[in-house]
Amino acid sequence: MHSIVYAACFGIHEVIERLIASGRDLGDVENKKGKNWRDGNEYTALEIARVEKRTEVASLLERFMANSTQTRHELRVKLGVLDELAAEVFALIVFMCDDLL
Repeated sequence: MHSIVYAACFGIHEVIERLIASGRDLGDVENKKGKNWRDGNEYTALEIARVEKRTEVASLLERFMANSTQTRHELRVKLGVLDELAAEVFALIVFMCDDLL
């Protein structure tokens, strides 16, 4: 079972938030399927969240599918990841300017 499908199945909202914020390709929200441990049928992450009545997870995945860029940005702000990314980018620029890379 794919990580996002697993998290959707068990309603692990925080994991899905971090997967979305990470910028990883989450094509499995719409395309890749994983087996539901209850009935053995295969579902996408969104389908399984709906089947398992994980409304918070389903809502998050629907928002992500409707506007992935905006949802990713909102989650990065919420999780404080933007500050970390800004610091990493700044450090890279400094290293590049100093010919250290």
